[in-house]
Amino acid sequence: MDPTKFEYVYDFVEKPADGDVPSYSVGYLRSSVAHSVNFRKLGLTVDFQSGEKIYFTDGPNHSSTWNLHQIRRLAERSGFAVDDCWTNEASDYCLACFVPV
Repeated sequence: MDPTKFEYVYDFVEKPADGDVPSYSVGYLRSSVAHSVNFRKLGLTVDFQSGEKIYFTDGPNHSSTWNLHQIRRLAERSGFAVDDCWTNEASDYCLACFVPV
C-alpha cells in the first residue's frame, strides 16, 4: 500500500449541546487518486476510487464528546442515575458514577 496515495482526515462532528446525541470525532484515510492496493498474503486486490474512505473504527465515531446533560440522559435511558461526576481542572475529562434507579 502506497501511503502517499492516501491522506489522513480527522473530522469533528458537532451535535447540539442540549440534545441526547454527543458530538464526536471520526478519523479515516481518504484515497487521493484512483488506484489498486494488492494484499499479497491475503491474495486480495482492492480498488480505490479517488475520494474513497477507509474508516479506522466500526461505527460512526471513535471519540465522543458528552456534556453533563447528555451523560444524565444516557444514564436515565439505561435505567441509571448519575450519582456523582469528577472532572480534571480544565473540565475536558470526566468520570461519572452511575447507580441503578
